[in-house]
Amino acid sequence: MGWEFEPHQAEEIRATDPMLLDAVVSDARRQGFAPGWDQWENRDAHDARFIALPADYYGYQHVDLVIGHGDRPGGHYVHWARERGVDPETVGGPGNSSRTYVGWDQVYQTAVPADVHPTSYVSEKAIEHLKDAAGQDQPFFMFVSFPDPHHPFSPPAGYSDLYKPEDLPLPPGFEQDHAASPDHIRKMVERRGEPNADPTMTWAASEEQYRFAAAAQYGLISMMDEHIGRILDELDRQGLAEDTIVVFTSDHGDLFGDHGLMLKHFVHYRAVTNVPLVVYLPGTSPRRSRALVSSTDLAPTLLELTGSKGYRGIQGRSLVPLLQGGTDHHRESLLVEEEQPFGLDGLPGPVRMRTVITAEGRLTRYFGTGMTELYDHREDPGELLNRAGNPAYAGLEERLLRTMLEEMAALTDQGTAPTAAA
Repeated sequence: MGWEFEPHQAEEIRATDPMLLDAVVSDARRQGFAPGWDQWENRDAHDARFIALPADYYGYQHVDLVIGHGDRPGGHYVHWARERGVDPETVGGPGNSSRTYVGWDQVYQTAVPADVHPTSYVSEKAIEHLKDAAGQDQPFFMFVSFPDPHHPFSPPAGYSDLYKPEDLPLPPGFEQDHAASPDHIRKMVERRGEPNADPTMTWAASEEQYRFAAAAQYGLISMMDEHIGRILDELDRQGLAEDTIVVFTSDHGDLFGDHGLMLKHFVHYRAVTNVPLVVYLPGTSPRRSRALVSSTDLAPTLLELTGSKGYRGIQGRSLVPLLQGGTDHHRESLLVEEEQPFGLDGLPGPVRMRTVITAEGRLTRYFGTGMTELYDHREDPGELLNRAGNPAYAGLEERLLRTMLEEMAALTDQGTAPTAAA
């Protein structure tokens, strides 16, 4: 269960694709899902009582659930915090903060203490499970997901003052000329300083807004770093470090001032698509790589490293040769996909974006519109100049468009096996 659409978004969906809002429920019924399948992450229900999740939830034997981001998420975390004398429902949020930033309601110091913060909950639970794993003679897999750093940017006391807004430099491209950018980006820049009505959507921040948000975000990152250190220390303490593969990555990036923009959605700049990836593989020497890799490569990599069997239709390519130093090359190109059932000013919905990235550059097509983005990474690694339609870059655009077609064809759904020839 995710977040409800904003009223104007739901209105647009009804006007452009009226069957979409019922499609997910209909598909679930056809697949035999029992009623209530989409309510296991209903945060109101979790606030009211502790809800144990069903066995094999998302394939896991046990789940400690956090729903949402910031200092007031839901799920099992709420009951853990209440046991420690703090109710996030009454203590969390900007309304209970003694230090807020008037320029953006997503930036404030939370009244939730650091030791009862969601980040502390995640690391404490991870450490508990490592202790359990050490006492069992069998392999284990843990997915440790920190909901922060993320908006709302609400670090607790002790982390909210680590960085001073005035000391933070503007990122490259903050004041770039967006004359050749797509319409929706230009319209954001024209309203610089005005957050989107949907607090999760991309918008253009002022210098002050960026600096205050960045100072809070860096505080959250420092807090997360400390707790990751606690988990890795426990891995050592339990004698598991030399027999455990550790992967650090993220589901997406964040613009955070790059190109003068904040957050994500409807843009495929590197700040959003280029995520961290660190893999600790026992018995191998540390090394860095500039190879193109995809998040989809992690599943086949872990399957190979653990001697597990793959399955038909899995996407991604194993990174094992790259990790073991057998090669410095992995992929020629990457495909990025984004589907949104609604649009925003300058980009009507439904939105279907496809991006291809190579060592040469990046091409983004907004299908159903005439909008294209083209960047030459050899001369413009910061993606500051959109070259789409420029005759001098026609060769690059043609090569990337052909690569996009090949990548899209290669990822055609293989989930259904044929039963007979036609």
